[in-house]
Amino acid sequence: MPCKKPDAKLIPDLGILTSNDPVAIDQATQDLTRAAYGQTLGHLAFPQRNACIQIEHAAQIGMGSMEYELIEVTD
Repeated sequence: MPCKKPDAKLIPDLGILTSNDPVAIDQATQDLTRAAYGQTLGHLAFPQRNACIQIEHAAQIGMGSMEYELIEVTD
């Protein structure tokens, strides 16, 4: 069976994010994408859906926080 060809990238690489907080990572990804491209990654991938609903719900049930501090690390 042939391998499926990968889909085209929605956006160029914005870097690597890391955290112990999955909600903060998702929120930071949305914020960085919006700042760079005017739309969130969720909206670019699924324009008919509201990606914030899942992030907000995860924060409400205690999976993490939507607040974060972005620390840029360079070599």
